[in-house]
Amino acid sequence: MTRNTGYPHRPPALGLFLFACALFLAGPAPAAEQGAVPPGAELHIRGELRTGRPVKAFFDLKGYRIPAGSYASINVRFGHGPDGRPPEVRTGYPETDMVFHTPGTYSATFILNEVSKPSCGGVNAKTLLEKTIELQVSD
Repeated sequence: MTRNTGYPHRPPALGLFLFACALFLAGPAPAAEQGAVPPGAELHIRGELRTGRPVKAFFDLKGYRIPAGSYASINVRFGHGPDGRPPEVRTGYPETDMVFHTPGTYSATFILNEVSKPSCGGVNAKTLLEKTIELQVSD
């Protein structure tokens, strides 16, 4: 006589239940996670491009609002520029402040990311705007 020491397979109802749960949890991601970027986002430079004078970079997302629970992260990278003291940059959204100390032509890349924290740890970053421009700064 053979003893049954356990159930040899899962009941079909449990398998269907687990499959339905997996489909539900793997459903479509919210727009913020799908990479929906605001159409027509623009970067505007405001102020006089002269040494020692404040200049503002304004990020215009055309009505797009960063959702609650997320925040803006700004990076300004200078690819090339004149030798001398580098520009001072104080990042912020919707405006980033800059002061140039040396006259010349600067290549600047402005990157605006929307950063959120998922429930499983880490962070998600979505690029809302990335633009490289040439800035001619005079004395």
